[in-house]
Amino acid sequence: MQKPPLNWSMIKVGENTGALDKSLLNVSYFYDRDVNELMQKMLKLLEPALTVILGLILAFIMMSVLGPIYASFGKMKI
Repeated sequence: MQKPPLNWSMIKVGENTGALDKSLLNVSYFYDRDVNELMQKMLKLLEPALTVILGLILAFIMMSVLGPIYASFGKMKI
């Protein structure tokens, strides 16, 4: 027989002891902790990706501004 998840066990114990509110608070604590850990992992992955994307956008803007200037300098005759 498969063991029920911890959350269901905590709710069952809370119902049996009459402290369902405390059990639900504990369950919400575990869910909040899991969500916070997942968000931290996602942010750690997202930061380098955003840095690369912003660097590429900046490089495109610099080339579009400085490219014509360098081209005009190349056409000048001394």
